[in-house]
Amino acid sequence: MKDNSINNVFTGWLARWTLFSCFGLAAGIALALSVADPVEKLVGMMLVTPVVLFVAGIVLGGSQWLAIWRLHRKGFAWIVATGIAVGIGMTLGIVVVEIVGRAITGTQMRLFGGSAITRTISLLVIGLFTGLSVGVSQWVVMRQQLRGSNWILLTTLAFTIGFPSGALAAGLVPGGLLNIMGFGLFVSITGFIVGVVTALPARRIERSLSARLTSLD
Repeated sequence: MKDNSINNVFTGWLARWTLFSCFGLAAGIALALSVADPVEKLVGMMLVTPVVLFVAGIVLGGSQWLAIWRLHRKGFAWIVATGIAVGIGMTLGIVVVEIVGRAITGTQMRLFGGSAITRTISLLVIGLFTGLSVGVSQWVVMRQQLRGSNWILLTTLAFTIGFPSGALAAGLVPGGLLNIMGFGLFVSITGFIVGVVTALPARRIERSLSARLTSLD
């Protein structure tokens, strides 16, 4: 009976964390794309990518913290760190893909164009940089709760698998990533994978903060 109760609690947590991660990534990228033009006019072409991706990361981090649902001073740090990490990591990944792609092909890389293999490899690299950056930043903020949890490895793995998997799923829709349904499928699949892969160590954060707040009552 006790085991069933524990399983039910974790299943509920898994569903909540995955849902909020999925929503946060989808809403964050959608918001980033919607503000790209005005942001470019404000900060210029050189800074528009990291700035809008910072916005996407802020939404992702905020949504994840809503899943944890604990009022704690580290919540703000988690949200900001996630924003900075997505802005830096994803931008670095895009730059690496463009530099290596241009060196190999002699032409400018188009992330949403090209063959499925090229797109998959490109998104795998971008996912690797994004996941590593997010994993390190979030671990630094919550290192006391995440110590020994392989958070950095799991977050890196989640984004590295999630981005290309989402793109492959989007490829099943006519127009692929250029189609709104295809792009929605891409961010949803990516967010789902990120949520599922990181749910177990993320539960340690929720339980640790909950126990600390209980002890203060």
